[in-house]
Amino acid sequence: MNRSNFINKKSKWKSLLFFFFLASLFWLLTKISKEFTAPVTATLEFINTPETISIKDVNSNEITFNLFANGYDFLGYKIKEPSLKIDISKFTIQDSSSIKITTGELLKEINAQFPSSRSATNINLDVLTLTVDPIVQKKVPVRVQKSITYKNGFRQIGEIRATPDSVLISGPNVIVAEIDDVITENIALEFVDSNVTTQASIKVPELSDLKVSNKIITVSWLVKEIAEKEFEIPITVINKPSSETIKIIPSKVKIKVDVTLDHFNDISIEDFKIICDYNTRDKNENFMVAYLKSKPEWAEHVALGTQKIDFLTFKE
Repeated sequence: MNRSNFINKKSKWKSLLFFFFLASLFWLLTKISKEFTAPVTATLEFINTPETISIKDVNSNEITFNLFANGYDFLGYKIKEPSLKIDISKFTIQDSSSIKITTGELLKEINAQFPSSRSATNINLDVLTLTVDPIVQKKVPVRVQKSITYKNGFRQIGEIRATPDSVLISGPNVIVAEIDDVITENIALEFVDSNVTTQASIKVPELSDLKVSNKIITVSWLVKEIAEKEFEIPITVINKPSSETIKIIPSKVKIKVDVTLDHFNDISIEDFKIICDYNTRDKNENFMVAYLKSKPEWAEHVALGTQKIDFLTFKE
């Protein structure tokens, strides 16, 4: 066989294969362009849920039905599973706890979203049932989480201020009923020596359908340099009997006080009052307990040297 005949024979095979490919393609296009009935499975997608409810459960997350369509459509459904959008706002809540969507209502949605010359048939669901929870609101306090270290000699003064100090939460009743407060993400600072103002995010449980009116709050507190000061404060006995004379031992209590430097010289013995209540005395061992009744607001920490106060009684 000469080279010319080999080339001619090879060209004929190529032509034959080309026409076979065209014929197969034409057959395939003709086949899939025809309309026929076949089952379709679609994922259910719930939209326009009213703000007054939350979907708690559903008896099916997909639906299967017979659809009359052409092969192009079915090929597309095979490549990407279709979804059927269910507009929740169209349906009535029954007994405040469920929504029931009938086969007829599902057919209307299918025929509207999957256009065909014939209605869909053979839906695999008799009824689509959605269990719902009412959305409730509740005002709860904010609890600040913090991990703070201070420079030597510095300390937090007064209370931490959160703005706002409470937030409005809303969500399914079963979740909201269990919440008494919300907490912030942890505020971590080191070697603090000045007043603090920072922002903190509210921690919201994931996948809980819980909404918070303020997701970020402002947190602040005062920081001052402090020094220790000592006093000896006389004890006042209250509720003592008028017919007896009470002698207490000791009659004064030593205290140690942490004071901010800017008020160090402003504080004095008269700013403190230490009390023993005769009505709460220990009658068996003849002692009373001393406690701090009042102190100036800039005295951050007061430590009593002793609290057990012995006493003697004398008839008048």
